[in-house]
Amino acid sequence: MQNLIATYEGKPVHIVPHISYGNRVQEILKFSRENDIGLIIMNSHKVELKNPIQSWVTISYKVALLSESPVMLVK
Repeated sequence: MQNLIATYEGKPVHIVPHISYGNRVQEILKFSRENDIGLIIMNSHKVELKNPIQSWVTISYKVALLSESPVMLVK
């Protein structure tokens, strides 16, 4: 994790490393609320046109739908 953070050293971004255990969606939402996070950025994948329902049940989409904070999904 430190290697990822180091690539942004000296840039105008504040990164807080944190590891949580439990239900991933619930833990992301809880961390966001408790730390007054202004924007959640998550990676995502393309929606499978042959099976679109499967694509809507991913962690990133659940967080995007349930979060009180804005969420940016990056493909």
